[in-house]
Amino acid sequence: TPISSPRPEVATEPAAQAAQTGPAADRALPPELFTIVEKVYLKDQGTQSDPPARFGDEDHLIGEGRPLSELPKVRTPAPHPRAYTGPMMQPIGEVERSQLLAELGNTAAGRLLRGLKPSAGELSGARRDLRWRPEQEDPLQADEVTFEFLTHRSFAGAAGERIYLQLRFFAFPPLRTAAAALSGGPGEACLLRSTITNERVALVYHIDGTPLAPSGGAREAHRQLVEYLAARTAQVEVWNLDAAMQVGLAEVPLEWLVRQGSPVVKKEMELVVMDPMTGEARGFLKVLMMCRGRQRDQRQLALEHFSLLQEAGGAPGSPGGKEERSRSGTRHKAKALMAPGSAAGDVLALLAAGAPGESPEEAKNKHERLKELKALRKTEAAGGFSEHAALLSVVEDMRQERKRDEVARRMAAFQTTKKTLHAPFATPVFFHVDVENPYSHPATFSIVVAERGGQAYADVSPAAAPPLQGVILQKPVQAICLVRDPEEWRGLATKRLVPPPPNGDFARLANGATAGRGLFSLAPREVMSLPFRYLAFDHPVFTAEPEVAPGVGVSYADVVLGLPTQDNGAAPTNERHFMVEVVLHNGPVLRRAEVTARSQACAVAQTLRFFELEGTPVEKLMALPPAPGESLRAAAGLTEVPPTVVGGHEDCALGRFALCTDPQVHVQRRDEDELGLRFLAPPAPLVKAFFMVFYADVHFSRVTAVQLVEVMGMRNEVVRVAVGQSVDRSLALAPAEVRDAATVSVYSSHPEAVAVQQVSMDPQYGAKVSFTVTALQVGKSSCRVHAVDPATRRRVAALLLVITADLPEVKLAHEISLPVGRAVRRQLQYKNEIPRPMRYKVRSSDPSLCAVQSPELVLPALGERPIELLFHEVPSSVACQQEVFLFIASEDRAIQETRVLQLTYT
Repeated sequence: TPISSPRPEVATEPAAQAAQTGPAADRALPPELFTIVEKVYLKDQGTQSDPPARFGDEDHLIGEGRPLSELPKVRTPAPHPRAYTGPMMQPIGEVERSQLLAELGNTAAGRLLRGLKPSAGELSGARRDLRWRPEQEDPLQADEVTFEFLTHRSFAGAAGERIYLQLRFFAFPPLRTAAAALSGGPGEACLLRSTITNERVALVYHIDGTPLAPSGGAREAHRQLVEYLAARTAQVEVWNLDAAMQVGLAEVPLEWLVRQGSPVVKKEMELVVMDPMTGEARGFLKVLMMCRGRQRDQRQLALEHFSLLQEAGGAPGSPGGKEERSRSGTRHKAKALMAPGSAAGDVLALLAAGAPGESPEEAKNKHERLKELKALRKTEAAGGFSEHAALLSVVEDMRQERKRDEVARRMAAFQTTKKTLHAPFATPVFFHVDVENPYSHPATFSIVVAERGGQAYADVSPAAAPPLQGVILQKPVQAICLVRDPEEWRGLATKRLVPPPPNGDFARLANGATAGRGLFSLAPREVMSLPFRYLAFDHPVFTAEPEVAPGVGVSYADVVLGLPTQDNGAAPTNERHFMVEVVLHNGPVLRRAEVTARSQACAVAQTLRFFELEGTPVEKLMALPPAPGESLRAAAGLTEVPPTVVGGHEDCALGRFALCTDPQVHVQRRDEDELGLRFLAPPAPLVKAFFMVFYADVHFSRVTAVQLVEVMGMRNEVVRVAVGQSVDRSLALAPAEVRDAATVSVYSSHPEAVAVQQVSMDPQYGAKVSFTVTALQVGKSSCRVHAVDPATRRRVAALLLVITADLPEVKLAHEISLPVGRAVRRQLQYKNEIPRPMRYKVRSSDPSLCAVQSPELVLPALGERPIELLFHEVPSSVACQQEVFLFIASEDRAIQETRVLQLTYT
């Protein structure tokens, strides 16, 4: 209770008396000259947060503990909601119900009134109301997205660990930041800076319009980016650089980056860093996100203009271009068949060689016949005249041969169309080839597709097995195939991806007696655009290690065009070359199309990592992505009014079809929103990776989500110990595992539970690792241990340590009352009961609730010192009562004491 001091009396003396000295003068000061002393707390430079209020020493200290048997057992009460029985539970009439359903529509209340489940957006919390019109009318169609990582706070503290942050954003390949060193105690913020340049740790992406979609250009790229930001959540992965181990995962909602017509938007967030294996909180990561609108640069305008010219018929100066060539004033010099001043031996050699395609024997016989003919006519010409006539004959033959080759080349160029496709992973790309029947009678044609370095095949797509409960059982065998399904062709024509058929007959390629054999017919002089689909599952950076992002950022144009992100001589994106030929049935080739497909990375919605025992069968459950909205309905060929809200309204009637890229993974539909995956874990320390691709329909018309699944095989070790106790264990690595490593470094994902003590190497017997295991929680817990070659940062061994902890022997229990929604510091007095100086180590079983600020205590003989504790801020959604164990052990482990803190939040 604050003590109130009496109010000073107002002085009645004149102001001149205030200059007097002495106690009487101090009492005579006027009220406006009194000095008021007030405690002012400044923000801590390390944590950048307000320190908790201290009301007094009696409130700051934790009371004396009592035996656990004297205290009631802490139990988290389960909520028991009471059913509402008020007047609002009266039944609704039919008329009122119909009116409410019409007014509410597909809102949350409307879905509940129909008996449907809440949508995914409602379950995840409040979302921004994003509109399409500000994005369409925005003059800044180029975007610059920046993720700047400011600080990192760890519950367990850090001592020089080097980390980097990795992110998969949009269609960019995975990139990582420069390494940053962590330091500070538990709960203290560490400023993230590069260990080499001391610059900020950030990732910058430039989405500035590319020739990916020539019909839309930068607006198409901007539209794709807005849809991605409105519906996705990015995953920021925290990796230990030296251990080659992922130590944390933070999810960033991207909807705050949609500008909605503003030139710049910024959002600063502090994200919870979760353990990728157990899901436990490990700390906090503060991120500053920014999206800035930009004007398109001249480089991207030139690229798009060049792409548009290619689509129209060829770029200027390229074969097939529509550039007008002026004939006046232009001279063409013919290539000489023989160099001037050639000797007689060269002429004889040319005569001996003869015309193209003639053997030397045939040329000699021809020359002899010419001599005999001249002898019969009694024209004894000179030898030079005879050789000159033969030379003219050879030259004429060579000219005719070259003329035939040039005519054939120009005819082939006239009949050949060149196309370049930018094909993201598992995403269909559509193109068309114009075909004309040159005959005056109906003709039947077939299509032959050949890949460079592969075998040609006729376009007769094998009958694929129908989806089983929404699971596509097999990938398409052929990368390029003709679109024959009428509904699919109609949907593509509606979106203007391919031209419609003549007279609107979309069943032209599907019906008829010859359709099943890959043939189609055309009427006399009829012209038709054949729709083709390219769909491949080639990921250019699937197995590549993430690169360090350059400081200036990465351009989307370079990614689409297959250029390396850095000037390091890296090879461009993989390319595949195809030749599509339209052949008259049992006749010649009438039309060719040279297709160059550049495989690119796609936008990965989520990365799932599992850590399993090597060689064991694994069964996992995966949640399906939300049902597609209006834009995806249009992609599936359904005619709807263009949505005004970004993302549209959900419609569960449109199915979600799943496809696994690994044939060794068995996929089964478990529920409306769940999939079951069954596979075999790989041997340690290998990683099994595959993609789960979700489509809007069975025709692969549009991808709704792509998820990457990585399964890491690990060896298994089991340790049993009591909570709060420590045991020493050793681990042996086989010589085959460490034969290429001069030294081996061992790291743990949970240093407080598993502390590495010593690593010894022997070229003959391998390596031996000694570590100390300490259980912090009751039950089973897992910890990952990696053995790494420090020279190459290669992971040579991976171990999954399973710790089984029994209940501890609690000496004392402390009851602590804490406020909800506020961080509080407390002190717990501890006495050294040994008559000699001792060093103690203090640990908490749950650092996310209670962090130990003084992990080491040095106490004199029979001395006493406080243990500094920091109780983190807890939201009101957490249970009102919690239990935290406090482990106090001497340096020689002769004393191992456990205390329990019973926390009550009010």
